[in-house]
Amino acid sequence: MSKLKLKGNTKKKVSFDYEEQSISIEDFLTLRDSVLSVKDTHPLREKNRKFWLWVYSIQLIYGLRIAEVAAIKNLTIDYIPANDSQENSKDKTIFKALSNPDNKENIIYIGNFTLWRKHRVRVMRGSEKLKAILSNSFSLFSSLTVKSLFSSQMISFTNMLINNHLTNIK
Repeated sequence: MSKLKLKGNTKKKVSFDYEEQSISIEDFLTLRDSVLSVKDTHPLREKNRKFWLWVYSIQLIYGLRIAEVAAIKNLTIDYIPANDSQENSKDKTIFKALSNPDNKENIIYIGNFTLWRKHRVRVMRGSEKLKAILSNSFSLFSSLTVKSLFSSQMISFTNMLINNHLTNIK
């Protein structure tokens, strides 16, 4: 077990015990299947589970932090960084939407910022294009149904989350 030392009051040293956590791809797929097999009478809870499993799948495939998943700019529409005032970029590259079948390499573009509640948060890995880090990611894309999140139901659910989030910002 490793020790995590925190900076702070120089008179007191604070440390916490922590264990590194990891999961194999096979174990993640088993966990995902068991979560998806849960029957629920409330359709919003089922959509919510699918949505979060999608987030975890993206984290697994690309090696992202959760804020970086929220900062992906080309999930459902093609994205050009130069057209986004938040990015302050001159890059006119067109990044095809992840949901676009022409995005065969499954490239995502992570923006500089994401919104959390009322705050604009800078992303550590901002202004970066990424390919999947796993060698068998193409089969994982289909087994994790990463691209199928963008069915009309999931898009409306995602938009609902975004709209609720934006409403809370105002």
